[in-house]
Amino acid sequence: PWALPAGRAAMDQHFKLLRADEEIQRLNVEIHRFVTYMVDEEAFLAREEGCLRMEGNEGIAQQVRLLRMEQGRFTSLHMKRLVKLSKLPGFTGSILHGVSVSKERHTPVARDVEMVALLPAEIICPVGVEPPPLDEEEGEDDDDEEGVNALTALIQI
Repeated sequence: PWALPAGRAAMDQHFKLLRADEEIQRLNVEIHRFVTYMVDEEAFLAREEGCLRMEGNEGIAQQVRLLRMEQGRFTSLHMKRLVKLSKLPGFTGSILHGVSVSKERHTPVARDVEMVALLPAEIICPVGVEPPPLDEEEGEDDDDEEGVNALTALIQI
């Protein structure tokens, strides 16, 4: 019977039904984790935005705010869909947020760490290989310095 299309379809349906309970349990866990992630991410970004404002980094705080607002639009859309899903008959999961097992993602990054600029040769060359000498012309130093000053000013905004 499996050689006939109807037999294959019946067999496929049978095995899908055998695994349906496992899939429902997996999705219940996944929904719970997803809601927890969205709530934790919103709290993390709001906290980081506040810290950046207190430190006087208004420009970076504004960028975090814009990211938080953008993610918030998607979070509200996802939550509306999850609420709609939870009202379906037979839904056995939970759309309440839980507690994160790992707090590593939500640990603030040390802001006093100095960024080290690498030369292009240092980035490309593997460890232990001598980088080729850099051919710099006299006018390039001024251009590089202007570029560094412009980037520094941009970062401080």
